[in-house]
Amino acid sequence: MTPADSSAPIYKAGLTSWSMPFDRQAGARTPQVPDEPGTIHAVRPTQSELRLREPYFIEDTYNYRAALCGAKVKIIMPNTFKADEEEACPYCIEETCKPPRRTLQRPGGGPGYVVPDLWSPRQWLHKRKQRG
Repeated sequence: MTPADSSAPIYKAGLTSWSMPFDRQAGARTPQVPDEPGTIHAVRPTQSELRLREPYFIEDTYNYRAALCGAKVKIIMPNTFKADEEEACPYCIEETCKPPRRTLQRPGGGPGYVVPDLWSPRQWLHKRKQRG
């Protein structure tokens, strides 16, 4: 499975730092996307972040987001993460190429649980019937 598949989840591009130049119009320092962004990471977006039209700066350290590789993301960009970019994080690329984990619902509508990737739902049901 490659990130270009239509069934693949959408990831937003994220940056680990911003610049804070003094803005004379605002009379204060305002965060901006740096001229040299560095490594671009993949971030799982929330519903509101899917509709971003401009960069979202996370200024509070408590709200920093984690990239797929574990890096602290401080800016979520409006564009999607592209694995073919030069500055794309190799660990994030590796994580985006993994197949998504499947979940099954318990009979009776209980919370879902993760099924190992090597098992299909049919194999799981067959094993469950054997156990009784």
